[in-house]
Amino acid sequence: MTVVDLLEWVERRRVSGRLVFDSDALTRTFTLDTGAVVWTSSTEPTEQLGQILRGAGHVDHQALATSMADSAAGGPLGARLVEHGAVAPEALRAALLTKIREALCDVLLWREGVFDFDPGPAPAPGGVRSVVAVSDVLALSARRAPRWPEIRDVIPDDDTAFRRIEGADLDAIGSPETAIDDARLLAAVDRGAGVRTLVAAMGGERYAVLDRLAVMVAAGVLELMVESAMPPTPAEHVAEAERLALAGAWDRALTEAAQAFTTAPDNPAVAAVYRRIERARVADLAHMLLIGPDGRAPVPVVRRGDSELADLELADLERRLLHAVDGRWDLLTLVQHAPVRAAEALVVFSRLIDRGIVELT
Repeated sequence: MTVVDLLEWVERRRVSGRLVFDSDALTRTFTLDTGAVVWTSSTEPTEQLGQILRGAGHVDHQALATSMADSAAGGPLGARLVEHGAVAPEALRAALLTKIREALCDVLLWREGVFDFDPGPAPAPGGVRSVVAVSDVLALSARRAPRWPEIRDVIPDDDTAFRRIEGADLDAIGSPETAIDDARLLAAVDRGAGVRTLVAAMGGERYAVLDRLAVMVAAGVLELMVESAMPPTPAEHVAEAERLALAGAWDRALTEAAQAFTTAPDNPAVAAVYRRIERARVADLAHMLLIGPDGRAPVPVVRRGDSELADLELADLERRLLHAVDGRWDLLTLVQHAPVRAAEALVVFSRLIDRGIVELT
């Protein structure tokens, strides 16, 4: 069967169960509920939900690590992120829809592989539910189909990276047709990332990213090169976290430890380093921020206007905590009544203070 025939059968027969696609390099799994797709997973690390949410700017490494560490609470990661207040429900739903849509569209491009269908009732939804109609994806894929050969003529595979061409005029190619932020995309390009990492950095929008990259290459803004920025391993992140901790750079140490943990959450040694550095960082912040020189708890005030805040790249949790700052409640009270753990709220407020968005008075 072709993938199109298979998916049309899934929708027409309104089947429920688990549909697995296997190729030489990748496995995709889709959960079906009466002919619609309600969940997907992939063996490609850059397609994990946490990476998509982080790439879209909804969550940072620390908030992601906190929710992943709370595995005792049970339930899927997305539900825990919403429960912790780290991600807004509408942001999670949008990320899930993107993840399912792009995974289905990619499978439709496969020329060979195998599939397996295991019928059965769909699991009860946990938290935010996203439903994607197969017919909608088939129609979208058909609209994209004429463009894909042109993209692949320019970008032959996903192992490709890019380099800016000096003196090229980005304004000459006009604005993207899709919601792609050229500045964010080019910043990721400058880090030497390959296609897969670039897609993750832009929230999982695979087609839109590849289409924009192809436009930039064809216009002489970018040129192809071999991927030069291999992601650091968890062990490398841990080593850097330990080095920074010894130097007293607790904020950067916690970021490195969180990156290691989100990459390898099942590694006990990595988890232990993350929790130890998080405790040390929070203790350090509590000493510095919660009690002022006069013995009272300082009051935070926002030092940026609404229009300026709207233009800043802030995670969902940062915006939620900023909304609670009114110039009257002290920092200790705000931290204690935050929608997340007090330790996580304190780390976020520290970051806002360091960026000059919030000031303690």
